[in-house]
Order: sequence, then structure tokens, then C-alpha cells
Amino acid sequence: MKTDSTTLAPIGILVVPALLFGGVYVLCDSILGLNYPIPLIAAVGTLFAFLGAGVWWLSRQQRLEDLIVGSIEHPYFGAIIQKRDSWEAESSVPGLGVDLHIVGDMGNEPTANQQETVEWMTATAPQIIGELEAALDAFSRESRKLPPRPRQFVVESLRLEPIRPKTFFLDFDLKDAELPWGFSANYVDGALKELRDCHCAKILTFQTGPTS
Repeated sequence: MKTDSTTLAPIGILVVPALLFGGVYVLCDSILGLNYPIPLIAAVGTLFAFLGAGVWWLSRQQRLEDLIVGSIEHPYFGAIIQKRDSWEAESSVPGLGVDLHIVGDMGNEPTANQQETVEWMTATAPQIIGELEAALDAFSRESRKLPPRPRQFVVESLRLEPIRPKTFFLDFDLKDAELPWGFSANYVDGALKELRDCHCAKILTFQTGPTS
């Protein structure tokens, strides 16, 4: 059975600190022959130093990711804020929403595929809303907290895949819904693959073909 990175990452997070703690303890106790509690203190101190360094590194990486490196004017998306390896814009997708926060990954300028994806979303907006309505019907049958059709969608943000066509994440709320949180829809190759409740991480998956 194939094991992906999402499975290996939590294992690594648990195994590496445990190995580090045990290795330092064995080194101090069995090899160096230090008296108790020195091996325990050394192992705990090393573990905390390792965790502190990890937190610092992650924080630094996040700061670098959020660092604005420039801005450009794009003929389709308008004003683009450039970061180290991503870009952001406030733009509209006719039929879905206005003033959306649009994010593109793996490069700080929009790709041709990202523009084509948004153009496709504009052309198929009624169909996208219909698919989301059907997905929400399935969710509502279980939660019984969503308003009936036609629901008022408040699309907030869009994250675009740089290379794969018609692939994106769409975050939205529902007006007058009892839920104090929103939803995230994942489209892959023009097909709705996943609807996620952003609060309780409840996921509905779909096995549908690509949309024309």
C-alpha cells in the first residue's frame, strides 16, 4: 500500500523528537556515565531546544512567505501584490462574486492557466453554483442547519492552481445560514471533488467527471 506525505508527516513529528530525547539520554547515561538526573535534564533541555528551533524556523519561513517583494498591474487581474512565491489580487469573477481575494501559488505572477481558469469559471458560473447547491443539499440533510434553495452565496476567496487546468479552491459563506463559518470547495480538472465545512472539518467527496 502506498503511503503519502500526509501520512508520513505526523509520524515524523512524533518520531524525531522521541529519537532525539532517547539518543541524548542514552549518550549521557550509558556512554558518558553521567549520574541521574543529569541525563534526564540534558535530554529534556535538548528536546526543548530542538522544538524552539523548529518553531523559530517555521515562523521565519512564514514571514518570508508573507513578505511583499513588489507589485505589478496585470491586464486581466488588475493590481497584483507579489510575494516570494505567490501573488494576490482583489478581483471579480462575474456570476460568482466581486472583490474576491484571489491567490496564486508557485510564482509571483499569474500564469496563463490561472487566467484561463477564471475565464472558465465566469463562463460556467451558473453551473458551478448549481453543483455547489447540490453538494450543500447533501450536507444539509445531515446537519439540517442550512437555508433551502435558492441560497445566497457570498464567495470570499479563490486559490488558483498554476499549471493544472480548471483546478482551484473556492471559499464561500451562505447568507442567513445558522452556521457561523463557511465552506471550501475543491475543483480538480473542472469537477467538484470535495466540499469541506471549515469549522468542523466535515468533508463530502464527489466522484464526478470534468465539466466541459
